[in-house]
Amino acid sequence: MGTKSKPAVEDCGLPPAAVKPKSLVLACADAGEVGVDLEWRTWGSGQAFATGVYTWHVCTPSCVASNKWEKASATFALEQPALTKDGWLFEKLVVHITGRLPSRMPKQLVFIWKPVPRR
Repeated sequence: MGTKSKPAVEDCGLPPAAVKPKSLVLACADAGEVGVDLEWRTWGSGQAFATGVYTWHVCTPSCVASNKWEKASATFALEQPALTKDGWLFEKLVVHITGRLPSRMPKQLVFIWKPVPRR
């Protein structure tokens, strides 16, 4: 990748791609986890780093019946840029939760999006 090329990211691996988005849906099937208020500290050709808020849908008594959301501060790291039919796109997001979480929840989450490769 040339130094002028900076990868973008697709929300849930779907176009349109964006550079420095303010939010990213993390759980693509139901949008039950979302990174919001993202403030990008760096955006380079190999990685991008942001601080923000990790939010998740609380499924009590069930996901269908609940409209409750919780949140915690977090850092977000985009990695593994790949050349696709739509240009350079990040394929991996690592979320490290820095705020308080329920004990059953992990402090680090990894999301992989596989954009369509370039042909």
